[in-house]
Amino acid sequence: MAESTKMILTRLFVLFILMFGLLLVLTWTNTIKCKSLLGWCDIYYSMKGLPKTAIVYGVDGLGDPFLLQILLESRIDGVGIKPALLELDSLALGNLKQYELVYVTRARSMSTEKMKMFVDFANQGGKLIWTGDAGTSLGVGYPYTIRSKHDLVTDKQKLEVEENYLFKDEVTGADQNTPHEVINPWARKLNGKQVRLDQLLSITYEDNYCRLKECFLNIENCYARISNVSSDHPLVQSIRSDLPFCFFVSSDVNKDFAVVTLLSSRPVTSLMTVNFAGPLIVQGKTYGKNLPLIISSSKSHLFGTNIGENVAYYALPVEYFANPDLVKNHRYFDLVQNSYLGMIYG
Repeated sequence: MAESTKMILTRLFVLFILMFGLLLVLTWTNTIKCKSLLGWCDIYYSMKGLPKTAIVYGVDGLGDPFLLQILLESRIDGVGIKPALLELDSLALGNLKQYELVYVTRARSMSTEKMKMFVDFANQGGKLIWTGDAGTSLGVGYPYTIRSKHDLVTDKQKLEVEENYLFKDEVTGADQNTPHEVINPWARKLNGKQVRLDQLLSITYEDNYCRLKECFLNIENCYARISNVSSDHPLVQSIRSDLPFCFFVSSDVNKDFAVVTLLSSRPVTSLMTVNFAGPLIVQGKTYGKNLPLIISSSKSHLFGTNIGENVAYYALPVEYFANPDLVKNHRYFDLVQNSYLGMIYG
């Protein structure tokens, strides 16, 4: 009898260890959020270490890393953490791996090597928030949109685009009739291998809104509304549809948002859109009246569950939702808080 009891207890202990290990793996791969189980966040991060956050920034583009730092540090409007500020040019993958969550803002100019670094970081389990037009250019002085080398002026730029951008006729399924055109600025190549940030984010970049449509200077631009909010998702909870969507454009800095389209073939979830009175039509191209504003991307989708949902994209940089240039009622601090709490705890 004693032997039988001992065997049962041993099996239960082994089962407990296996279940505990499975729970660790599922949390680490972002298949489940630690908040899903009462008290699990405390246990998980006591073993893993308190989550560290970094804000990576470059030299140009949409976003304000210093404002984002201030907002996240605030115990009233933010979450009371102290994120590290990291300059893009001085980073390596080993630096990123020190952090649980990485924001990328004001980083339009980005080499393919740096882009691959972020893709590798996310593919290895890191939590990544990409914003605005980050990574849509190889460097300062490049056009905002590049379809082919004919859009460029200098021979140096033409050579760099050929060496770094992925073209439509270079991917599987291309034939002799496929044009030699850039897929999008988030589709790159390095040493003969594809670097597909576009597939990681599950979107393609089109342009910045105020380059497509005229925006008002030194005043709030409030001619659209927030819509299609997935209120059960932690990144947008407490935000209701039909709120005014506002951004501010000054004479020296555009604080607008990126126009992107979803890659429907990817496991992507649109969490919030911006709704205009009519469709955005520019030079005969229709973008629709509902433009993606916040999306989450996962590695796969199985039985209604997002597997590895560790990447989010904000067309309007996170900090611009609480831009101090806006009137108080148009500043949504909850979205800043949710960006951290939702990615870390769920």
